[in-house]
Amino acid sequence: TGLYYTFDEYNCYQRSSGFMLSYLFTLGCLLLQLDTIFEYAHRISKNIAVLLVTFTLFPLLAELGVRADSSVCPLRAFKGGADHFLAPHTPYWPLGSKVPFLEAPVTQIPLLPALAKAWHALGRGRSWLDAFHFAGALSANPFWHAPLAMRACARLLRLRKGPVLSLFWHSTETAAGRSPQVPDQASVDRKLAVIASFLAWLKDAMPVEGATLGQIFREAWDDEAMQGRLYPERRELPGQGDW
Repeated sequence: TGLYYTFDEYNCYQRSSGFMLSYLFTLGCLLLQLDTIFEYAHRISKNIAVLLVTFTLFPLLAELGVRADSSVCPLRAFKGGADHFLAPHTPYWPLGSKVPFLEAPVTQIPLLPALAKAWHALGRGRSWLDAFHFAGALSANPFWHAPLAMRACARLLRLRKGPVLSLFWHSTETAAGRSPQVPDQASVDRKLAVIASFLAWLKDAMPVEGATLGQIFREAWDDEAMQGRLYPERRELPGQGDW
């Protein structure tokens, strides 16, 4: 009808003025699907509900222009909630490398990968499963680990050829009085000094380059478009969980 597109006299595709309506139709279907999942969530199992929401939400985010996420935290799992325990510490394509949506997990790595797998096998579904990250893991989170552990995390990540180190914390953790670890401004200043010191050390110790999440996605997507396969697809990765 020419509403979305037409073909000119050279048989070349041309967008029409109503092209954006095709996006609205797709967006509407995804929203309707998400609404249906929530309406009948009480009739389906938690695992199935998580999968349905995940595979609805990711395309919806991509439709809205969100191309990357960094909410998966390896070696964390909550009874009755998310299980990210066996998630990788490197970026991956949750919906496949042909879909422009990248997951870049926050950096938390096991001291011994075999021990982490054994812990998960024994503790899956139990409340103590999440305790592993207190003693068996390293991260670059200044509120979880001391500066020496943060540096050890960076070294271990490099040794295991991890391409992305995610330095992360909650915004409330740098607001005085909003977190038990920062009851006053002096505490905030000390934590910020730890972060600054770590970044200065990282720059001197390793060939690193700062990047936003959007820049990581664009580099990976350009590489995927050239068949470089910079990061794996979710289906290529071992391990169970809703990540």
